[in-house]
Amino acid sequence: MKIKIRTTSGETTIDTDKISAISQTTDKGGFLKTPTLMLDVHMDSGTIFETMVTEAEMVVLFHAWGVDSDE
Repeated sequence: MKIKIRTTSGETTIDTDKISAISQTTDKGGFLKTPTLMLDVHMDSGTIFETMVTEAEMVVLFHAWGVDSDE
């Protein structure tokens, strides 16, 4: 499955069949600031895409990859 996500390189179309790993860190936010989810999407080719996503976007990405985000 191919999906589009915003990355530090711009809007990127990623073939989720080629993802080897996703690393997640969370900026807890603060007073009047929502938490930011930062993902490093590691591809089979060795490329790493960095992206900041909402929780809903993260769920879509993990689902497209075939993994539940809470696993």
